[in-house]
Amino acid sequence: MYGSVSNVILSFDIVAYLTAILLQSTKSAKEVIKMTEGFTIKEYERAEVELRTRKRHANFYSHAALYVLINVVLIVINVAFMPEYPWCLIPLVLWGIGLLAHYFEAFVWVANDIQTWEAKVEYRASEIHCGNMA
Repeated sequence: MYGSVSNVILSFDIVAYLTAILLQSTKSAKEVIKMTEGFTIKEYERAEVELRTRKRHANFYSHAALYVLINVVLIVINVAFMPEYPWCLIPLVLWGIGLLAHYFEAFVWVANDIQTWEAKVEYRASEIHCGNMA
């Protein structure tokens, strides 16, 4: 991604950096970043990709668990009170389509999204390097 810059040592703690990202809305976010040595750009990139991927997977699994739990409750309610009309199939199918889209977003399309994100970061870094700090 960064060409010949891959041997450069990053000078910040990744945990502090990710904490700063989570605290972006506060002014103290810049103060959270601690200076330390030892990370190469390749290690940082790999860590960022792994963290983004884990977060996507965890979000999908949470979504899937809620889907199962709530639809089981809806099926029980449907069978107990209105067994002649299977209305519980409507949310089951429609939400299932949304869950399928979330699966593709979390597991299939993740590589394309990571490449797009890296391209945006590279473009912004080049803007900053050229003096466009806006």
